[in-house]
Order: sequence, then C-alpha cells, then structure tokens
Amino acid sequence: MNRLDPLGPWPGPSIAALADLGLSDEEIARYYGVPPARVRDVNRAACEDRMADRAVARAHAPRACGLRSMTVPRR
Repeated sequence: MNRLDPLGPWPGPSIAALADLGLSDEEIARYYGVPPARVRDVNRAACEDRMADRAVARAHAPRACGLRSMTVPRR
C-alpha cells in the first residue's frame, strides 16, 4: 500500500507557511497529525538547505532555524 506523506509533496514550504502565521511546531504537528519531531526534522532540513544558499539564508534562516531574529548588516 502506498501512503502519502501527511505533510504533502513539499513539507518544508507547507510547514514554513504555517510557521509564518505564528504556529508552533507542536501546533503544526497537531494540524497535520504527525509527531512534533517530524516537524522539527523538516525544519532542520529546510534550515540546512537555506544555509547552503546564502542569499536566501539571510532572508529566511532566522525562522527556518528556529531563531527569533538575526541581525543582517545593511548595505
């Protein structure tokens, strides 16, 4: 039997959208019916992917990595 992932084909953006709305990992996990560890794993993978691309990392790393803020020097 082929089961679909409850987070959908692109779990990173799915979780990021709800996180941007202010939901915690636990709330997101409850919404999707998955363990909170699954949400944290996806966030960690998304963070690593974003950190690989420095331009995107400056804009999105704080939320994706679970940080509250990140100081980015102005040009």
